Amino acid sequence: MKMRKKTKEQLKKLSTLMLTLLIFLSMVFGESSTNKVLAAGTDADGYTVITTAAELDTVLRSNLSGKYRLGNDIDLSKYTYNSNTWTSAKGWKGIGETQAKAFKGTFDGNGYKISGLWSSGCGSNQGLFGWLSGATVKNLTIELSTKGITGSGERKGVLAGDAYCGTVIENVHVVGSRNSAVSGSANYIAGLVGVLYQSRISSSSATNISASGCSYVAGLAGAIYGASTVEGSYTDGVTIAASASYAGGLVGYSYENSTITWSHADNVTVSTKASYVGGFIGGSKQSTIKRCYVMGVDATASASYAGGFAGVVYLSSNLTSCYTFDADVRASYYAGGLIGTVYDYSTVEKSCAYGEVRTTTGYIAGGFAGEATNATIANCYAQVDVTSKTSGAGGFIAYAACSTSVYNCYSAGSVSAGNKTNVGAFTGYSNITFMGTNYYDSDLTGPMNAYGTGGTQKGSSSSYPQGKDTVTMKKQATFVGWDFTNIWRIDENITYPYFWDWGWWIKEVTVTYDKNADDATGVMAPQAVPKDTATALNANQFIRDRYLFLGWSTSPDGAVEYENSASVTLSEDTTLYAIWGTPNIYTDIQADRTTVEVGNRITYTATLGNADTLNSVTLYGTALHVYLSEHVEFVPDSVIVKLNGKQVTANYTYDSGEHKVIVNLGNMAPGEEYVVELGATALASGEGGVVGVYTRIFGELTPQMRRSATGSPLEFGAEGPGVEIIGAK
Repeated sequence: MKMRKKTKEQLKKLSTLMLTLLIFLSMVFGESSTNKVLAAGTDADGYTVITTAAELDTVLRSNLSGKYRLGNDIDLSKYTYNSNTWTSAKGWKGIGETQAKAFKGTFDGNGYKISGLWSSGCGSNQGLFGWLSGATVKNLTIELSTKGITGSGERKGVLAGDAYCGTVIENVHVVGSRNSAVSGSANYIAGLVGVLYQSRISSSSATNISASGCSYVAGLAGAIYGASTVEGSYTDGVTIAASASYAGGLVGYSYENSTITWSHADNVTVSTKASYVGGFIGGSKQSTIKRCYVMGVDATASASYAGGFAGVVYLSSNLTSCYTFDADVRASYYAGGLIGTVYDYSTVEKSCAYGEVRTTTGYIAGGFAGEATNATIANCYAQVDVTSKTSGAGGFIAYAACSTSVYNCYSAGSVSAGNKTNVGAFTGYSNITFMGTNYYDSDLTGPMNAYGTGGTQKGSSSSYPQGKDTVTMKKQATFVGWDFTNIWRIDENITYPYFWDWGWWIKEVTVTYDKNADDATGVMAPQAVPKDTATALNANQFIRDRYLFLGWSTSPDGAVEYENSASVTLSEDTTLYAIWGTPNIYTDIQADRTTVEVGNRITYTATLGNADTLNSVTLYGTALHVYLSEHVEFVPDSVIVKLNGKQVTANYTYDSGEHKVIVNLGNMAPGEEYVVELGATALASGEGGVVGVYTRIFGELTPQMRRSATGSPLEFGAEGPGVEIIGAK
């Protein structure tokens, strides 16, 4: 229910009376609704309901610890200013102007959106909110104006400049257009929040946003620290540019035991004029990143340390199950398919990179990492083509030193460099302790040593990288000692090894419906269903004349696996084939004798039964047609109808033209049986002929049995017995 608009004067006059009345109603009826407005500006949960731009501007600033909920969409594009905002030339001023005056309340967007947000004022901490402290902001969409959020100063984000000390941001989505930008001349510029400290972002996103600043520039959060968390969030179509360092598709920089999980960045263009650029994150210091990926990234560092996923990972950071797909990574020097550089006792495991890596003017290009120092890399791979402008190139790592260890890894891609110094199919400069077994595709690298001339390999020689041709690299037996039960899988002779939980990032799978018969008609669009979540299939819309739809199978010739509209749980894209059949209907007709004298009566007994209990088919509008021989004459009022042995009213007509009796039976459910008796008198013209009768059953459309509008009715027939007429001429 939406609140009727009232002037401020009306609200002031009515407030006392309405409050008293509402207290009384609550006591009598005990009604509770999270969205229903019960009084001017207040709902049943005690939230102040915001419905206009002016209320958003003034009411929230009047009580920075209040509870607020949107009652409808709000458009700020034409909202200029009042005593709380800047001049009309500067646009919106963030709520919570200073750290001391931060917003500390709850703001529930209630599924609505705020559109037309823009700001061009000077100063730091700009966005819908300036500062958030211990606040909760949820269930909100913000559409950024093409005017964007611009001006000098640091800490800028569409939602907030700074979120700290226990702030929770949940289900908040920032949406821009091609020209929507957040920009500043200083640090911490991002699509959602500039800085996240001791706080959490979950299930949130920023799409079609560009962000530019000095350092710590990103699609979602410029920097996160103080054990902050980002989970289940993403960016899509963002363009990030830092004039100095630390730029990332999702996060610019993470440190102080912060964690990022189940998040991704898609279609990212990210660059720095200096160093540390990554498709997902610019830099990770003493942080954990798990189950995250980048899908489509163009990452460029004018100076050094560019990675498809991360520019730099250091100081005991951990990356697990982090992937980069379709990466184009460039740097003057130090570039890697996944990481530009990893060091200081950091670990990377069960991670991979796909794409291309190049150094544009200098050295150090690696398929997985440009540089690794005092790092551990286990169960990882790179399918990346590598090019170094000068020297230092490796299919997996270009430069490795100081007790770096590599365990059960492989590379598959071309490797080339301007000169041959420290160039190898697997590693360039190689101060590595190899463990387990490691491999590279020698068909793709061509004749080349596994590692360059610099450095010293350590560990067992059986662990040193082994070159295998492409065919051999696609056989499980090649990878000695690898765990193909819990970590790896391979499609024999088809793929290189990949991870057993491949596809964890997919949120939806597609069900494709196939009518599975050339004569079937109808259209069913593909259905998107949540992965690994019980979901009802769409109801069947296919029609096949004179056939029953039995259900769905994953094989064209298979048995029924899913009934119509069944609940299914699917983990991958699936095609379901319609399975067709005919209902189990039986008919019979008998005579009470085999001979009859002229003038005497024959009694015929016709039976129609529905035995289709398995498919639960009800026939609608059924009728029994008894065609009589020309040598007998129908006896009026001789028709007796029984349903499951109990006599019921006989509803019949006689068609003298076709010499048939039509008995209308109506609906016939599974398990029901009709028995019809009727009499006929033998005629003298029989000439000893045989009386023949049979039945036909006409079924109308049913929910389970469908036919085209012009199709013939369903027919089930039985021939009657021959009866000899004695005394006929």
